[in-house]
Amino acid sequence: MFETNFKSSHMITVDEPGTTREMTFLGMLSNTGCLRMKDININEIRNLSVVWHYDGDDVMIDEIYDTDSGEVYWVDHEENWSEYDEVLLCSLLMSGDLEC
Repeated sequence: MFETNFKSSHMITVDEPGTTREMTFLGMLSNTGCLRMKDININEIRNLSVVWHYDGDDVMIDEIYDTDSGEVYWVDHEENWSEYDEVLLCSLLMSGDLEC
């Protein structure tokens, strides 16, 4: 397992159906529904980590969490992926520099 750390303000190219755009990592999490939990103060999220591993030549993302609080915002659930899961993962795989 590997872990890549990001500032919440890190810019990510978000790959959405029909378009791509730049937004902050935190904005991407918010737009893909990862921050819908109760009692989250989005202004307090500063540092995020992506936990990932190699499966052969492929990078597989396991989870995304707040490095400071330990709060997990996304976990690989392998089934019933939504369009938002696809946007999140494709964007991270294309512009998140997840490699050793």
